[in-house]
Amino acid sequence: MLSTLWKPCVRFFLLFTLVCGVLYTGSVTILAQLFFPAQANGSLVEKDGVVVGSTAIGQPFKDDDHLWGRPASIDVTSFQDEFGQPLVYGAPANHVRSDSAYQQDLSTKREDLAVKLGVDPKDVPADLLASSASGLDPDISPKAAKAQVKRIAQAKGISEKEVQNVIDACTSKSWLGLFGEDRVNVLEVNLKLDEIGH
Repeated sequence: MLSTLWKPCVRFFLLFTLVCGVLYTGSVTILAQLFFPAQANGSLVEKDGVVVGSTAIGQPFKDDDHLWGRPASIDVTSFQDEFGQPLVYGAPANHVRSDSAYQQDLSTKREDLAVKLGVDPKDVPADLLASSASGLDPDISPKAAKAQVKRIAQAKGISEKEVQNVIDACTSKSWLGLFGEDRVNVLEVNLKLDEIGH
């Protein structure tokens, strides 16, 4: 009986390898390059011919004249490419809310951010305190962006209205007002901020 089954099994294996491994993958790749080339190639952002980041992956910004994103779990020391250059590795933090060390860390971050933003600790936006599930979220809420307007304006020597205008220009609305939430892309804001002020 086994001798009669191996031929159809091999045929099915070859057929599904062709369909799933070649035809499907090839057609998805071609369609993505035709209709969504930027996204298919990593949503890379160039400035003066140099890739400065991706609108799909968060980057850490710490200086006062830039918008801060969500805390990111980024490692640039563990892995290297074949030329010895560091590879960026991101992962979720995997903390649980009941962990006392995590709660203490959150409390310390909240107090620190409250001072830097000039707000009451209870008004510090949650997305400036905790990382996203991926640890690499490139967006923050409009509330989290608005909380930083005064700090950025003072650091850059420009008006709060100018900063808010940049944030508004980089805000994506929820689709049809039903799906997703309004969000601000941190990298896009910071690139626009680099073009104004000092």
